[in-house]
Order: sequence, then C-alpha cells, then structure tokens
Amino acid sequence: MKEKILRMSNVDQLAVESKTDNYKREKLISDYIPFILSCAQKVTGRYIDISNDEEYSVALEAFSEAIEHYDIDKGAFLSYSNQVIRSRLYDHYRKTKRYKQAEVFDDMTEEDGPIISLDEKVSSEKYIQQVQNNDLVLEIKMLNEELQKWDISFNELSDISPKHKSTRKMCIQIGEYIRKDSDLYHKFISNKQLPAKIIEENFKIPIKKFERFRKYIIAVVIIKSGGFEQISTYIK
Repeated sequence: MKEKILRMSNVDQLAVESKTDNYKREKLISDYIPFILSCAQKVTGRYIDISNDEEYSVALEAFSEAIEHYDIDKGAFLSYSNQVIRSRLYDHYRKTKRYKQAEVFDDMTEEDGPIISLDEKVSSEKYIQQVQNNDLVLEIKMLNEELQKWDISFNELSDISPKHKSTRKMCIQIGEYIRKDSDLYHKFISNKQLPAKIIEENFKIPIKKFERFRKYIIAVVIIKSGGFEQISTYIK
C-alpha cells in the first residue's frame, strides 16, 4: 500500500488518508470548497450561493462521499470527485424537477385540470439535457488535460482510432485488461508506457501489431479509469 501511495499526487494521497483521519478529511473538504463550487457551477451554469442553494449541500456531500469511496484504482482524486459531484447533482435534478413533474403530469385527471403544462414538462427535460451537454464539454476539457500528460491530444482521437471494428475491439479489450489488473495499472501509470510483453503474451498478438495503436489503447485506459462517463459511451 505504501508503494502505491508514493505514486499518487499529494491530493490523491491526502484523500486516501482522509478516509480514516477525520481531521485531514475536514481540512481536505475545507481547502477544496472552491473546487467543489466550481464543479457544481459548471453543471448548473450559474453562480451558487453557499447559504441558500441546495446544489451546494449536494455537491459538498458528494465530495465527502468521493473521499469515502476513493482509491488509487479510480484514477486522480479530483477527476473522480468531480464525476461524483456531477452525478449526484444529476440525481438531485431528476428527483426534484423532471421526475417529480412527470409523476404529477401522469396522475392528472380531467377534473383536476392542467396541473402542469406540456411546455413546462418539455422545458424541464431540455434543462436536464443542457446540464448533460455542459457536463460533456467539461469531460472533454478534463480528458484533454489528462491525455496531454501522455503527449496525446483529444483532437487526435478520431485519427488514431482503429478503422476496423475487430481491431478497435481488440484495443478496447487490451485497455480494459490493463485497467482491471491493479498491479498492471499501477505500472502503466508509473512508467507511462504500455506493458508490451505482457500484452503480447496474454493476447497472443505481436508487439508491432498493437504498437501502431498505442495512443488509442492508452486513451481507452485513461477514459475507462478516469470517470469520463459520457465519453466512455463512445468507446465501443
């Protein structure tokens, strides 16, 4: 465990330690309130009032939840916690806006009259879609920052993606294999390179064949392990 922690960034290490140290936990939360607000505001698209907005409480609780469930296998803590915050805010909006209104709409009778108009229902659904679109933009920005550490840009992905479905499937399987093997994943992160010999032995594929798609495989590992939920749906 000690070896793994040494490979983390300072905030990653602090997040792990905060799971069992309440003082460090409170300090981490306090120090990263601006980050929590930033994540929440990027979802809502507006300024959040700490004293009055429910979104702040939801985001704060989500950050604490991220600390509770974090480990190095989930990638960078800030990326992971950002995903948890956004996910909990989505849940909050669905429960308080879209789903609540839909239930009222479905329960109407002719005698009740128009409790909610169709325009309001559609508007609510459009808002949820807007939130998710904002989230995708943020994911792309964060992914580009992660990829740049490997000398890869987000704009490259379409060019480096295998054109043949079978080759693409093979690359995704390799990426998933690395991500799911804890020791292999840590070596991958630490050495900043693919475990070529292990891939060759386990997949019975010559190194030259998959080396052409090295960047794509790296991108798959980063996307699948970094909590990029929306972008991950395009990896198939």
